[in-house]
Amino acid sequence: MISKRYLKLLVVFLGLIAIMAPIAEGSPPKRTLNPLAKCGKSNAQCTKGSPLCSGTTPKCSEGGAFKQCPVPITC
Repeated sequence: MISKRYLKLLVVFLGLIAIMAPIAEGSPPKRTLNPLAKCGKSNAQCTKGSPLCSGTTPKCSEGGAFKQCPVPITC
């Protein structure tokens, strides 16, 4: 038979697991400072540099231009 002391420890341990389980299921925070410019659902492509968003304005780094996209490029 388990002593009362170990039974209490087991209950506390299981309680902590029950509290932490929903927290652990959440997604980690996103650390992207500048979101990527989008061409529809995929990332936009640049002739030079990489696509990014400056506020709500999509632009290419290194002075490049966006490659042709059938839909408007959004942030």
